[in-house]
Amino acid sequence: GQVNVIRIFIINLNSSESLLLTGGFRLRIRCLNITSQTRNYNITGAVCSATVRATVDGDAGTVILSLSGGDSFTIVRLEILVCNVKLEEVNV
Repeated sequence: GQVNVIRIFIINLNSSESLLLTGGFRLRIRCLNITSQTRNYNITGAVCSATVRATVDGDAGTVILSLSGGDSFTIVRLEILVCNVKLEEVNV
């Protein structure tokens, strides 16, 4: 069998302020929190791709990933990391 590792990194900016920046500006970038999950899937039979759909705060995205698979079984290790980031304008 084959082992496939899928890493998904989600950078969530929904905690950020609305910014309208012109000319010179100072910006503060803060990581509010990071969460991670790992899951393993054992798939029997032939497989050539996986469709991955992620939804964060109502916003969804989909991607199709190619997988290396054998005829008997495939192991997929899914690693998801979500980082909530806040962008703020800094007044001088």
